[in-house]
Amino acid sequence: MSPEDEKLLFTVEEIAEQLQKKARTIREMCYNHQIPHYKVGRSTRFRLVDILKWLEQDCRVDPIRNPTLREIKAKHNQSGPPALTASNRAVTAAPG
Repeated sequence: MSPEDEKLLFTVEEIAEQLQKKARTIREMCYNHQIPHYKVGRSTRFRLVDILKWLEQDCRVDPIRNPTLREIKAKHNQSGPPALTASNRAVTAAPG
């Protein structure tokens, strides 16, 4: 990232649009110190670099609900492909 990008400041509305959140939610996150931001007078501003770092640090994946690709492959290799049973034969059989 170039030094120009690090200086670029975004408004609450711009960050809200990028994060697909409401501007009110972003303002509440600022008030609760949940998102990195700067006050410029009465305005709140965000640096792109800070938001990207925050997203990387705050990114969480529940390993129980979202197993990694490696875990999925390992499970598939141990058990092999799913067996064809009467119940899934009925679903996959062509109507005739």
